[in-house]
Amino acid sequence: ARDLLRLGAQVLLVDVDAARLDAAAQELGGGAQLRVHRSMLASPTEAAAALDAAGQPIFGLIHMAGLFEHDPLDPNDHSAWDRAMAANLTNAYDLAVAYQTRREAAAVGRIVLCSSSAYRRGVPGRVAYSVAKAGVVGLTRGLSRQFAPHTLVNAVAPNAIRTPMTSAVMQERGAAILSM
Repeated sequence: ARDLLRLGAQVLLVDVDAARLDAAAQELGGGAQLRVHRSMLASPTEAAAALDAAGQPIFGLIHMAGLFEHDPLDPNDHSAWDRAMAANLTNAYDLAVAYQTRREAAAVGRIVLCSSSAYRRGVPGRVAYSVAKAGVVGLTRGLSRQFAPHTLVNAVAPNAIRTPMTSAVMQERGAAILSM
């Protein structure tokens, strides 16, 4: 966001946490170039509303949403599975589909989705997250073929990034993760 603002782009940040959005907006100091929108992105309607908050055609979409929580593998409760799929995969799909009807038609669109190196090797205790991030790779491949040639779709798959979301696993296995 910082680099895009520096280059003169209009930027819309979407997050579930209003305080985090306010803090990001203050840190970025984007002025009129920066808009924020609070959303859970819990449905196709919410994804569309989030993109509509841009107030203008959209040239690109970067999806960095995610949920990285312990998955107890409880056969009687797959709420962790459902949350992981919704926050890591389903809302990426919903945003990408909504983007196609809101993108600037005169330009080649860009979608960048965030997977994780977890899709290749798995994360103990976080099976649902690993599967959802593998799904992001499949989504990227499918969308890139479906949306070509008017939209380029790519994914990045970083290793662990030190954020509040990964603090528990970093405490458990930080040295091993950082050595990779």
